[in-house]
Amino acid sequence: MIDNMNIWLDGEKVCFISGNDFKEVELRLSGPNDSIVYSKNFNITNGVSYWIIPDFKSYLKGFKLHLYKGDSLLYKSEMIYDSTFHGEFDTDKVIRETFFPDYDYKGTMVEIGAGPPVFFSMSKHFRDSGWRCICVDPNPKFVEQHKEMGNEIYQYACSFENIEKSKFQIYDSGIWADELEGISNSAISLVYKTDWKYIEIDIQIKTLDSILEEAGVESVDFVSIDTEGWELEVMMGFNLEKYNPSVILLENVSHLNVYNSYMKVHGYILNKKLEYNYIYVKQKL
Repeated sequence: MIDNMNIWLDGEKVCFISGNDFKEVELRLSGPNDSIVYSKNFNITNGVSYWIIPDFKSYLKGFKLHLYKGDSLLYKSEMIYDSTFHGEFDTDKVIRETFFPDYDYKGTMVEIGAGPPVFFSMSKHFRDSGWRCICVDPNPKFVEQHKEMGNEIYQYACSFENIEKSKFQIYDSGIWADELEGISNSAISLVYKTDWKYIEIDIQIKTLDSILEEAGVESVDFVSIDTEGWELEVMMGFNLEKYNPSVILLENVSHLNVYNSYMKVHGYILNKKLEYNYIYVKQKL
């Protein structure tokens, strides 16, 4: 039996993280009474995989997922329920419940390195709750997806200076399902070394201050920055005193202490870590 698998729902897809590779397994979706409503042969990679469920809305929200290899049961999930949260490691849920529990309040959040509009989105829950969500991503694929959904999206790379034209690298990690949103890793240049294949595109680089000025924003409540190792460079182009966010989320894959040091110097302290998602709040005087 597998005991290291995490499963959740996202729209019409079942997403799961596994520490193992399995080829030619059968995934079975069953209702509360264990009757099978859908099944599919599937390969699981060591990372995040997806299972698209056609006509998902016709099924019950509560169900179980069984994973078989031949006649052997490898995994049986607990009941899975649809969720209004989409962020990795439930980070958006933690931030919502901890810092913004009043659903009547409609704030402003900024998501730098927004990626696709649903999968692992830190902004979707807040947008669905009536917040103004300003998304920034240089990847034309993701920008088009956001535009199709009517989201506010700006196609820039973000750093500490404004550059009219620069090269930007988009990497194919090889573990993401193309049939979905085609997740890829991208950065001005990749900090985390890899042998993944990549393409280069020309992109304009702007500071976060410049982007917010273009968007006509005077203050923000929550900022999320996921830029593949360039998070502090983004922060260097962000006037914290002017925009005064109460919560800042930085991805810190390498768990570098310099992130904490930089934020502390600028008046923010680490409140919580969810894996490599570091949540900072304004330090009380």
